[in-house]
Amino acid sequence: MYIYLDDERNIAGTTFDLVICRNSTAAIRTLQIFHKCGEFDYLSLDHDLGKDELGHDDTGYKVVMFMAENNIWPKNKPIIHSANPVGRKNMESVIDRYGPYNNDYLGSD
Repeated sequence: MYIYLDDERNIAGTTFDLVICRNSTAAIRTLQIFHKCGEFDYLSLDHDLGKDELGHDDTGYKVVMFMAENNIWPKNKPIIHSANPVGRKNMESVIDRYGPYNNDYLGSD
């Protein structure tokens, strides 16, 4: 299973079963469901996700913190596809510190 978090972009050309989430709430719910099923292989994250339902900034960082706090990780190290360099670095730091992966990072430049 491939979970793709982005408020605007779509992903094309994948041969994986794909779930596109447009906000952090949907991504967290999807992670919870697929974690229980054991079908959680890939995750690609954007940082800047617009505003949440309360008008606050929504970010992929919320998803990464949820994963760290609940020890829910995909089988493969998450990919950060955000163009925001500060947001990318913050998410990478949490993944590198708490995720069950080596420190070879798979983020896109």
